Amino acid sequence: MKRVLRRYLRPKRSKTQGSLDVVVFKPRQVRKERIVPQRASLEDVAVEIQQAILHQMPDLHTLRALISASPSYLRAYQSQRHSILSDILLRDIHPDVLFDVLAMVDPMKLPRNYDDYVPKLKAFIEQYKTTRALLDVALEPLEPSTRDTLWEFHLSVIDVTKDFCDYALSTHPVTGHGLNHHTSLSPNEVRRIHRAFYRYELFTVLFHEPDYYLEQQKERRRGRSPDSVSLALERESIRSLDAQDKSFLFLALFKAWEVEEIACVRDYIVHRYDELYEEYKSELQERTGRESLYGAAPWNRTSDFSSEPYDDEDYHEHYLSLGLGFFHTLIKASHEDQMRILRKNSGIQYLSLSRALMEEAPYWDNPMYDAWGHQDFQGFYRDSDRDGPNAAWTWSSGNKVEIRYYESNKEGLRKWGYVMWDKERLDQWNILQEDPRNYCIVGDIAPV
Repeated sequence: MKRVLRRYLRPKRSKTQGSLDVVVFKPRQVRKERIVPQRASLEDVAVEIQQAILHQMPDLHTLRALISASPSYLRAYQSQRHSILSDILLRDIHPDVLFDVLAMVDPMKLPRNYDDYVPKLKAFIEQYKTTRALLDVALEPLEPSTRDTLWEFHLSVIDVTKDFCDYALSTHPVTGHGLNHHTSLSPNEVRRIHRAFYRYELFTVLFHEPDYYLEQQKERRRGRSPDSVSLALERESIRSLDAQDKSFLFLALFKAWEVEEIACVRDYIVHRYDELYEEYKSELQERTGRESLYGAAPWNRTSDFSSEPYDDEDYHEHYLSLGLGFFHTLIKASHEDQMRILRKNSGIQYLSLSRALMEEAPYWDNPMYDAWGHQDFQGFYRDSDRDGPNAAWTWSSGNKVEIRYYESNKEGLRKWGYVMWDKERLDQWNILQEDPRNYCIVGDIAPV
């Protein structure tokens, strides 16, 4: 057998289908460049598309964030500012609240002297009473400046609503434990809270009186004559409407649970002012080196008169009279600015919201008077019922008709805003299975 050297071996042909003489070659793959499409930027779209996007913003906070971040969208917004604002306000404000929003416009134009103001105030309230049930309201007839004012004020309402929830939902009403309340509010909860804030603001606009102590200070600056000071004090201290008048004129327009919503807002604002005022008094004590239980009224800073203290009720009423815009500015300010604002705006103002709430309602005018006298049943229907109470109101009144619109012993309930929340949230707390009397103040005994 012959030995064949390896280098002379013939390479074998590759096996293919068909003839052995056919050689199959694989085509050479040509590498193609990958084409990456360019992303379209919302900044580069036509201004008409930008304006369409702005018209569809879900709320005012989103609109403000977009036009603050994008110069091109800001320009698109400015060219259709009023129509965009109208669309978003109508979308962002609950229909049941929109009437109270628009109702704030006319009282701002009323004259402030007694002879002209009170008759026109009563005429406005009568018109408000007759048209309050209408929902077909629009923002189009408003002047641009007024629409802008409402926009800014509604942003304040949104911010204060968040702070109200931080206050009211911080503690579980049954267990007393801390709550993780950072959940979205339902449309019905927003409706109740927003309308309470707007009605509080409407009360301050309607019944705010000039600070007669500031007028007294002006008189002292003009001339240090004691006679002119006495005349100024006597003239400006005339009270045209007392607490009962304000209660009958305004609070009696609403159902009892709606007034209780305003009372919840009042208690919340007073609580926040008390927190800030305690800090103010502590800092005042550190600066003066002595204990100060009360702040000095503003007219004493530039006069020879000694500092006159005022009690908590006067203090509360003064700051309540400054309205929601001032309150919003205060809670959003830095600590140093808060103390400066409190010092600059201290004074006495008899708004009497607290006393108006404490006045007895005109029962004889209430269509539910007979049902209340007979203690008829009143149950909870559903949260979307715009004319009915929430489940906590009927629970607190023992499922009986209640027309008294403020009870001081329910302070423990108002602390967590009991009339604001939907039944779903109340059921999560199991509060409706509790005895409501355990949360009410009896005499001087607070709830446990």
